[in-house]
Amino acid sequence: MVTVGARRCVPAGLEVTLTTWLRSAGLAAIDALTTPAGRLAQQIIGTFSAYFSVTYGRQSCPIHDPTAAILLLHPEYGEYGRWSVQVELAPGLTRGATLADRRPFAANKPAPPHPPIEVATRLDLDRLLKCFVAGSGPRAPHRDSRGS
Repeated sequence: MVTVGARRCVPAGLEVTLTTWLRSAGLAAIDALTTPAGRLAQQIIGTFSAYFSVTYGRQSCPIHDPTAAILLLHPEYGEYGRWSVQVELAPGLTRGATLADRRPFAANKPAPPHPPIEVATRLDLDRLLKCFVAGSGPRAPHRDSRGS
């Protein structure tokens, strides 16, 4: 496990974050927001939705970066495994891909080159998407430590 301050840092690969496509209810909830954060989310999602609509025929987008941030704040929204992870450095299509050998241990398999780390494998999509929409919406008034 890699730590950053008091928080842990866990990779969440594309195979996990590509499950976070905003569906019609999530898109409608974002469209209804009137806060500055909500308007920013509308602009960003609109740009990516237009791209994905042309590229994949799907008027939506996955929320990759917000998923990573939400998992830092709410690790209970994910499930995790431990594997040795490497980054592909060879030139070509797979350069930059993270590689984790998830096959069961075999007696003739060499020891992994790096110690295992915790990796996100599955998300609680309902709670994660509700958190994303709520985080883009209105905020409660700030109160200092005296309650005022």
